[in-house]
Amino acid sequence: MDSTFCPNFCKATLKLPPLKAENYTAPNLTNLMAQEMCQDFMNDFEITSYVSFLNSLIEKAENVKELRDAGVLGNRLGSDKAVARLFDKINTKLVPNPEQYKELKHRIQEHSNTTWTTNMAQLYYTCFNSRPWPSLVPNSILV
Repeated sequence: MDSTFCPNFCKATLKLPPLKAENYTAPNLTNLMAQEMCQDFMNDFEITSYVSFLNSLIEKAENVKELRDAGVLGNRLGSDKAVARLFDKINTKLVPNPEQYKELKHRIQEHSNTTWTTNMAQLYYTCFNSRPWPSLVPNSILV
């Protein structure tokens, strides 16, 4: 599955194939992963690895919301908490291909471990995601 990670100055972009979480998502994914486990099926455990990778990104409902906002997850289950539970349920005994997302995980970890990137991201979110800026602009024009 085509996944990319594009680090930037203080923000990075992770692109993943989209997936809709619906009532039949768990049984369909489980069946596809079971097929990957068959000895006669030559593959690299793409689906199992992708589901496992998504689950590593989803710890709580807020993570599902972020993935929804990014267009990675579609939610037809009603709540983000239900989607998080779905991935917890599916991911109980997965055996993903350790090489499948190894480089992607390494690049993400390397980017997040960079002190410069971490400091700039923290500065950006502290200064520009708070709301005093719109009120300061008109005041600075008057001065």
